[in-house]
Amino acid sequence: RLSIDAEPLSIPSREATSLALIVSELVANAVVHGLNDRDRGTITLSVHRVGGTLTLEVSDDGKGIPEGFHVDRDGNLGTELVQRLVRRHLKGSVEFIRDAGTRVRVTVPEVGFL
Repeated sequence: RLSIDAEPLSIPSREATSLALIVSELVANAVVHGLNDRDRGTITLSVHRVGGTLTLEVSDDGKGIPEGFHVDRDGNLGTELVQRLVRRHLKGSVEFIRDAGTRVRVTVPEVGFL
């Protein structure tokens, strides 16, 4: 099941392309690594604006990030792509959070967004 909690906003096409790739990679990782051994699960996508910042979160209720996991050491090509797009192209930050499942929070400045 996919749950989406997002407010309407306009994003320049270049940034929208990067955000689309980021969402695609994070949802794919949630399916492959978080929910792969279950018949059911939920992936939640949320997008919100607060004080000039856009926050995008993808979370799942799967098995979660393994204890001791460090994304720079243990990540895969998808997590590397997410980090590069967020940090270099969007000038933002990304957090991989062990929760009741896994949650990834991407925070970017809203420069040029409407």
